Amino acid sequence: MNFSTKKAFLFLGFGILMSFMMVSCLEGDKERLKHANALYQQSQENKDYITSLVALNEIVLLDTQVGAYHDSLARIYLAQGNYDAALKFGQQVLKQQPDYQKMIELVGLSHEALGNMEEAIQKFASLFLRTGQLKYQYEIGKIELGRQNYVAADSVLNFITNDTSGDKSTVDMQSASGKVSKIATTAAANYLQGVLLVEREQKFKLGAKKMRAALAIEPNFELAIQYLQELERYQQMMAYPRR
Repeated sequence: MNFSTKKAFLFLGFGILMSFMMVSCLEGDKERLKHANALYQQSQENKDYITSLVALNEIVLLDTQVGAYHDSLARIYLAQGNYDAALKFGQQVLKQQPDYQKMIELVGLSHEALGNMEEAIQKFASLFLRTGQLKYQYEIGKIELGRQNYVAADSVLNFITNDTSGDKSTVDMQSASGKVSKIATTAAANYLQGVLLVEREQKFKLGAKKMRAALAIEPNFELAIQYLQELERYQQMMAYPRR
């Protein structure tokens, strides 16, 4: 066997070895992916979101095609308060599905939590234009209020409370006890207006009126109930004749 023949056999053997290793690697990845999927399904059934994150990260490493798992990662990271990771995976999903409203909202909320207010406003404004849902205007109003842009905040809140479209959207609000409830957006806007009237302008009667307007929409609105009770106690105390 001459040198050229030996060289040809050597390359052939190397090629076969590499093919075998690639097939073995692919088979190994398939098994890992199968295991990761099973682990994810089990952790979801057990409501074990820490393990779900581990499994999902394994899945997206093995299957780089953006899909439902990236969506799930974004949602879990948002719920855990890891806004950088939520934003990263949310943006990856939006590159593939730019009209995915829930993911646009998730990206907007992540931007807001990270202090990227202009980006957040842009996302919420685009969602309002797409859906007409007032909850996205409410998010913008909260951002403007946080930036102490009271003119813009008042404008947004007035827009919501004067709306006659019959909007059915809700926003999540946390009570003093830590309970999170879904509150009609129009009720939430009336409540926020009432707080601003009292805290910023000391207009107690108008503030109380706004609280009652909120409760007319959402009778079990815990924050509004408590705030109105405090207002009424204060007004009674101030009306009590001093000696």
